[in-house]
Amino acid sequence: MSKRRRGERGTASLSTKKDASAYHIEFDNNMQPVGPNATHFSSCIGMYVRTRLPYQIDTKDLTTKHWEGFWSHLKGKWHLENDGPKGLVFEKAKKIATNWRSKLVTKYVNAGTTPFAKYKYLEREHWDAFVAEKTSPAFVVYVN
Repeated sequence: MSKRRRGERGTASLSTKKDASAYHIEFDNNMQPVGPNATHFSSCIGMYVRTRLPYQIDTKDLTTKHWEGFWSHLKGKWHLENDGPKGLVFEKAKKIATNWRSKLVTKYVNAGTTPFAKYKYLEREHWDAFVAEKTSPAFVVYVN
């Protein structure tokens, strides 16, 4: 088992088999997840963003098909009975996706490295296009 630095977490807790009660989630009046599984639900949203949404497409350019597929998977895994929390989940997922892309740029594109050793689930075939976009003169001017 490899040692991790404080603050680094893997996907192990999200990939283990859990019984059906571990995927029961409740929401308050504001559609915020509450109860003993609220943290696990939020963590799953983050993992699903990283593993199910294409990192090479800007968050604002993701299609309805991407979001509906994301929601369908989340809804099936968590046995969500209705679409009440959908809007809030999408808001949270969009922030996570934007931060994820930013992290890829900061830690890997700007450093001239690739993330595939750490994030084995990322698709390699899109990396070159992602790097080209993030190092283009238009992007550099936009950021500065």
